[in-house]
Order: sequence, then structure tokens, then C-alpha cells
Amino acid sequence: AFVLMMSALAFSGENKQHDHSKMDSDKASVCEVKDGEKCTSIALPTAQCGMCEKTISTALNNVKGVTMANVDAKAKVAHVHFSDAKIKIVDLEKAIAAAGYDANDTVRDDDVHAKLPQCCQMTK
Repeated sequence: AFVLMMSALAFSGENKQHDHSKMDSDKASVCEVKDGEKCTSIALPTAQCGMCEKTISTALNNVKGVTMANVDAKAKVAHVHFSDAKIKIVDLEKAIAAAGYDANDTVRDDDVHAKLPQCCQMTK
């Protein structure tokens, strides 16, 4: 409960107001946050628990240019803010897949998935 509370506090401090009406019409939408910073939401159909959230958040935060990653396993979505113009959504999806999870239409690395904690594993 303490970790969850601290995560909520950390996220609330990072929460930046932005207008989703400016989302691109591409399959994976991107919106402008401010000063060139962008945001996107990534579907996480295989995320199941708090450990999944932690693993996916770590993977996303290790991508150079990511400024914030909030993962919600219940909603099965990651909200990501990034500032590096060189980052593409596919780069974020690949980072999640390399951590053992499906991301949008990008399929997880099954070898990595098999090494995740039991609570995070699911059959296809």
C-alpha cells in the first residue's frame, strides 16, 4: 500500500495538463504537451499487476527522451510523455516488448516474458 501511495504521489507531482484534442489521427495518437514535449497512450493487453506496472515503467523510463511514464495495469494502458524528437511510438512499443509485454500491436519477447514473476505471466 505504501508503494502504491508513493507511486500515486509521484505521478500526481508529474501530472502535466495538456489538450488531447490536438491528437494526431494516426493509429497510435500523439498529442502536444508543451514546448515540443509530446504524449501518447499505449495499450498493454498483457499487463496484470503492480509488478507489471513497475517493469513496464522502468523499461519506458530507460528510453532516452521519456520524461514521464504512468502505467495502469487495471486499465491496461501506459501514458507516456517524451521530449526527444527522435522518439517514435514504435521505439516505446519495442522497449515494452523487450521487457516481456505486448504493446499495441507489438508482440512481447516470449523468452523475457517467461522469466517474469509468475504473477506477470500469462498464456497466449
